Amino acid sequence: MRGLPLFVAGPIGAVCLGVLLFSSNVVAQAGGPQATITQLNQQAMEAYGNLQFPEAMQLLQQAESLCNQYNLRGPALARTYVNMGMVEFGGSGNNAGALEYFKKAVCLDRAVMLDPLNSTPDVEMLFKGAQSQAQAPGACRGGAAAPQPAYPQPQPAYPQPQPQPGPATMQLLQHTQVTQQVRLTPIPIFARVNPNVQAGQVILFYRTIGERIYQQVPMQPNGSGYSAMIGCDVMQTFDPTGIEYYIAVLDTSNRLLGTSGTEAQPHQTSIVQTLTVPPPALPNEAPPGACQEECPPWNPDCNSACKQFGDLCDSDSECCSGLACISETCTQTDGDGGGGGGGGWGEYGPHFRISAGVGTGAGLVTGGAEQPYNQVSDGSLTVGTGFAWSKFHVRVNPMIYLPVAKLSIGLTFRGDIPMLADVDSAAVSKNRAMPRAMEPSLMLSAAYRIIGSDDHRLFELNALFGLGWMNFLHRVSYQDCPPEIASDDSSDADEDLWGHSFEDGELVCKEDSLDDSNGGWDGSDAAPQNFFRKSGPFGIELGLDGYVWLASHFGLNFGIIVDILMPTFAGNIEVKFGPALRF
Repeated sequence: MRGLPLFVAGPIGAVCLGVLLFSSNVVAQAGGPQATITQLNQQAMEAYGNLQFPEAMQLLQQAESLCNQYNLRGPALARTYVNMGMVEFGGSGNNAGALEYFKKAVCLDRAVMLDPLNSTPDVEMLFKGAQSQAQAPGACRGGAAAPQPAYPQPQPAYPQPQPQPGPATMQLLQHTQVTQQVRLTPIPIFARVNPNVQAGQVILFYRTIGERIYQQVPMQPNGSGYSAMIGCDVMQTFDPTGIEYYIAVLDTSNRLLGTSGTEAQPHQTSIVQTLTVPPPALPNEAPPGACQEECPPWNPDCNSACKQFGDLCDSDSECCSGLACISETCTQTDGDGGGGGGGGWGEYGPHFRISAGVGTGAGLVTGGAEQPYNQVSDGSLTVGTGFAWSKFHVRVNPMIYLPVAKLSIGLTFRGDIPMLADVDSAAVSKNRAMPRAMEPSLMLSAAYRIIGSDDHRLFELNALFGLGWMNFLHRVSYQDCPPEIASDDSSDADEDLWGHSFEDGELVCKEDSLDDSNGGWDGSDAAPQNFFRKSGPFGIELGLDGYVWLASHFGLNFGIIVDILMPTFAGNIEVKFGPALRF
């Protein structure tokens, strides 16, 4: 925000101009013509910055009319002519007209200067020419004739006000400028408003040296006046070399009554290492204390000289601010902790974590007719419902911390490792489906922190939820015929007594376990076998996901997880363990 946007200029003709004139007259009566002229100049230069050149010139001509009416011939009129010259040059390219306006301004006030926020090298050259011409003998005698503007003079919509008795500017607002403040220390601002004036708001406008835009903060009633504080958030974040500010008083209709300092000529406070004046303070209060020096977010190098949370240490001085050396480890303390290079983990907030680990478990699987891939006999076999071990698996779980407190979201990659080392030729020859070497799963995961602090130190425990594509393998037992290796020693080398074909070296049921009527397995002499049954491929996951952070970016992950898979059902419970990183 620049200035106080009390009037929006635009091509709405005499109606807007009439409203402006009426509000200016009221302000002139309440805060004096000087305040109204300052306001009109501020509005004009704001319109000029928005390329609204005719509106800017109309506002400045209004200010010139008030100067002439109240016989204000000094800095107020000079500032108005300087701004008219800038609008004449930038709006219409009328160099001669701008030069005349500058010359009139210099003749009225030798100390008048261009507004550095709106000037250009060409304008500065033209202004220097006006200064040179004004030094010539007789150049300012009788005053230079006002140039003919490129924009028509506005006709007042209301009669011009007659001078009315009212409080002088110095009586309206009393403020002692804060000229110095120690680095990284809040700046208290105090002002008194004339009690005879009905003030609606008192607003402090401030900016650091080098900034273009003023920030604003309402001043609060404080005893006999109003106060505000330019606090540690500004002094720590920007570490400025100086502060510029001004104070504005508005009435109950938010119209400007007057200011102490202006947008173009604000008060300045120098930031120093040692004060040469008494420390600034609010009435009946002690001077504000210094802010704690912190590392700005754009300068991580300021922490390079100290050790972070979880690092090994020998003394408190080695740890960053907010940490102390406890049990040879930099640890958080309730106070400022040991010395070190500032920052520490006081505001540590990771954005991303990733864990990788291995695990195993067991689950309840349903029974029914199955044809295992390593079955020797023909036909389907019956598998009973019961518990079975799940195979070792690997998990990778990247998660992003959300701005919403305690929440994080991400993905979970999971793969069972079946370790099918003893697959025999029977499964291959009969073309039965075998599971892949690593059955993949991919889930969307969300976590809610139920134990642990917002600074993510030491230990945290999350409630985990997942949903997605799941493939789990369980080691299921079944009964099959006792096998033997087929051979071609007889003339019937490629088929048995019942005409069943086989290949040399293939596993087949032992002959004494076959049914004499059809050659199939008669169920005698059953041999226990195992195969890996796949469940899924859809499922949900619930669990507890814990972390022990050994350092700022490294820790250990552990968890216990329950999965429900369908339509091939399995209810599974697993444990996992592995390393974790975060950034």
